[in-house]
Amino acid sequence: MRFGPRAHESTSLLANGEDRGLPCRPVRQWRGRRKIDTFTIPKIARLMIERARHVPLRPVPWDPSDIATAIEEIVLDALGHFDNEGFWPAHPLDELRRGGNSSVYLGASGVIWALDYLWRAGATKSHRDFRPVLSQLLERTGLEMQSFGDYAKHGSLLCGDLGTALVIMRLAPTLAIADIVHARVTANMELPVRELMWGLPGSMLACIHMAEMADAARWRGTFEAQAKRLLDDLQDTTGSPIWTQDLYGTDRALTDRRAQGGRHCARGDRGWRQRRLARR
Repeated sequence: MRFGPRAHESTSLLANGEDRGLPCRPVRQWRGRRKIDTFTIPKIARLMIERARHVPLRPVPWDPSDIATAIEEIVLDALGHFDNEGFWPAHPLDELRRGGNSSVYLGASGVIWALDYLWRAGATKSHRDFRPVLSQLLERTGLEMQSFGDYAKHGSLLCGDLGTALVIMRLAPTLAIADIVHARVTANMELPVRELMWGLPGSMLACIHMAEMADAARWRGTFEAQAKRLLDDLQDTTGSPIWTQDLYGTDRALTDRRAQGGRHCARGDRGWRQRRLARR
């Protein structure tokens, strides 16, 4: 990427004259042969980035023991704040969120997955058995999904019970939980959403993880059907391949890196690398 002559200019000054270092007037950028205008960062976003609130970078030598100590501190802090009923509280500065969220994206399922992963990988010696709260976790996600409107019947990997059930399969696998994951994945087949949070790429990633824990043939077939659908929907343009999707009732286009990420998912970078669709 090559930037125009004004790309590094900034008018984001604090009251005392200090420069936040953010480009806040329109700048012109070039991507390949395409010229793109970018515009001012919203005021609320600028207020989140102040140099005085950040630790400056220092040339500190890499020490694995320092990293291990930091990981252990984070894990112990997370375990210490867990509550069987409310799970984890929201951060005090996160004024728009309430505590007790159960999703992978914002809540307990994501934290439980991370803590379990660190323990399985040997990155921490601290551990808690979360199996007694898993049924309550799934029930909570179901309640949260009632606010999703038309999306509630589909399998959101990051916000819905697809992700929560996937975490439960890692900790306490059962055929019933596997069936929940499969039902949510197949419900996405006709969904006009082609991005990770709500759509096909998320359910395809779920298939890859499930194939590592259960009957691989069942999940590979579903993965291949959704990969074909995703690649068939990819539109060639003069700039770059794009997907157009209906997200929150608005047509949006996924281009460049997001489209590239979707193609990698469709081709199965983590699993089934040998698979190649005839049309590709």
